[in-house]
Amino acid sequence: VQVASADEINERNKRYVQVSGFVARKQNLTYRQDLTLIQAILDCGDITDYGSRYIQVTRYDSRTGTTHTQTYDYFSARDRSLRLQPNDVIFVKQRGAFEGRPKEVGP
Repeated sequence: VQVASADEINERNKRYVQVSGFVARKQNLTYRQDLTLIQAILDCGDITDYGSRYIQVTRYDSRTGTTHTQTYDYFSARDRSLRLQPNDVIFVKQRGAFEGRPKEVGP
């Protein structure tokens, strides 16, 4: 039998969202229930000058045991408000040579 403190138990039960690619700081963020795609990216210092507006989110489906990757647009208000789930993996791709950036966020 091992005795653990409440802090040790809480640390073991933490769930994360992984953010990598062309963001200022690649890191694992502690999952919180209201975490959105834009909040996760901003918590990592935003996308870099070389980062694409197209962001991939890979989500594990525990029912089927598979992962599914979907691409979202950084400049879409609807995509920015995507609610994340524990263990989501966010990857900001490298911006293409001819990929432009709009001046404002769209629908």
